[in-house]
Amino acid sequence: MMRFYFHIRDGIRLVTDDVGKDLNDLDEARREAEILAAEVRSEITKPIDLVKELHVEIEDETGKIIAMVKLDQEPPLNSI
Repeated sequence: MMRFYFHIRDGIRLVTDDVGKDLNDLDEARREAEILAAEVRSEITKPIDLVKELHVEIEDETGKIIAMVKLDQEPPLNSI
C-alpha cells in the first residue's frame, strides 16, 4: 500500500491533507479524488463556471503531485 494525500486548490489558496489515505495504487487514489471532488462540488453554492480553478491534487508519499481532478468535471457514474 501507498499513502496518498488529497489537497484542494482554488488557484490561489491550498487546503492541505496532512493525514492522507493508504490505497493500493494510483487508480484507487483517482477514484478517491473523484469522490472528494463530488463532495466539494455538492457544497458549492456558486455556479460551477465561477469555480473552474478548483481541483483536487493527488500527492504521493514522496511529496510529488502525481494527478489532478478538476471539480468542474463530472465524475464517472460508477465512482460514487
